[in-house]
Amino acid sequence: MKATWRQAFLAFFFPVFLVMTARWLLIEPYVIPSGSMIPTLLINDHIMVNKLAYGVRFPFSKNWWLVRWADPVRDDVVVFRYPLNPEVFYVKRVAAVPGETVEVQGQEVVVGPDEYYVLGDNRDNSSDSRYWGMVPKANIIGRASLIWLSCEDKLPSAPFICNPQTLRASRFLTIVN
Repeated sequence: MKATWRQAFLAFFFPVFLVMTARWLLIEPYVIPSGSMIPTLLINDHIMVNKLAYGVRFPFSKNWWLVRWADPVRDDVVVFRYPLNPEVFYVKRVAAVPGETVEVQGQEVVVGPDEYYVLGDNRDNSSDSRYWGMVPKANIIGRASLIWLSCEDKLPSAPFICNPQTLRASRFLTIVN
């Protein structure tokens, strides 16, 4: 049995299309690089971010939405584009939503419309809204939902892969709260 060029093309590109669509629309993996969210998220936790939690973003855009059906609420753990460098992604907990007032080091800060005040759970080791201000609603990617893999260290020969000898199996498939 001989395949046609069309069948070969579909056999190769259809799975790629499905993966890209799922990543754009549904979920996206991220790795936690710092201890700013300890104890909720540890260094080298691999998380899945629910990109449908707040709506559907326009494909390949940084901050355009096709439709929004929800907004982050206080205590959501969100992944967002860092306001000072949108090419960098951060994960923090929403501490205050639009219209709320936050007292920081004796000063009151009012969270503006379409902005969020975010903090790391590890307050002594977190660069967050206390230092660089609010997160615009447009910068929010989605809600951190699941720790699907966790390890103490990466492989020295491949620093993007978990060292199998340092896996933290008790954290696998843990819901992020």
